[in-house]
Amino acid sequence: KVATVDELTTLAKLPSREELIAKLAGCLLANISKLAATLDAVKVKKESEEPAAPAKEEAPAKEEAITKYTLNEDERTDDTVKVLAIGNSFALNSVAWLTEIAKADGKDLRAGYCHISGCSLQRHYSNIFNGSSDKYNFTYYTKAHGIKTYPTASMQEALLATDWDYITLQQASASSFKYDTYEPFLTELIAYIKEMCPDAKIVLNETWAYPDDSSMMQGQPGFDTDGDGNSEEDAMFAVIRENYLKASQTHGFLPMIPVGEAINKARDAGYKIIIVYIFFNNFSI
Repeated sequence: KVATVDELTTLAKLPSREELIAKLAGCLLANISKLAATLDAVKVKKESEEPAAPAKEEAPAKEEAITKYTLNEDERTDDTVKVLAIGNSFALNSVAWLTEIAKADGKDLRAGYCHISGCSLQRHYSNIFNGSSDKYNFTYYTKAHGIKTYPTASMQEALLATDWDYITLQQASASSFKYDTYEPFLTELIAYIKEMCPDAKIVLNETWAYPDDSSMMQGQPGFDTDGDGNSEEDAMFAVIRENYLKASQTHGFLPMIPVGEAINKARDAGYKIIIVYIFFNNFSI
């Protein structure tokens, strides 16, 4: 309940404001030094350890899902296909035009995405089992009601919103070339999705490498194949593809959509790939 430095000086029985300020500054610097040393120690320890699953808590029961996200749409036909992409912006970009492409071919395909920007498999895991407060942008095209967007949904709510036929999973781009970041999180996510959506087929959505001129590409270790000091997207994609193939094989040869391979081949053919989507009232480059 001290209002002024003078009152604090009196209470501390120090002879002057200057001595008090000097003492406070000394305490502050000492604590900052201790904090910096602690953070350095934690960083060194973290970098030396392989990723491990956080302590796993019980996921919410299927019956506890909030029903406000349930999509009360018209009945599906035998030809209707519903696809949910779980991931980050790469997942969103992968399905951005899917409904429109299918519609142009006379198909009833209803695509949606459940994403958090930059979200990794480990973060998805934590959101489900560790009570994280992260919320997903869940957006879905319904035939009867058009586009439905829920910016604060949980993954469980998105999974139980409708009877999905296919659910895709992908790793975050910054971790896609490090296989030790896939597990055990991918195993846990697959088991959880099977519990929530037992009739849905789980598919891996292969992501793509950063382009050569991307600032995110430069500085990535191990991808400078010609010794010019710059990383190459072909080298990065080769590792990404190997990791997705390994993940597929580990989980009983899960189907894999070769989106990354398609983009890599287009780049090799001289096309400048700019990810653009106008989807669900959003526009991004």
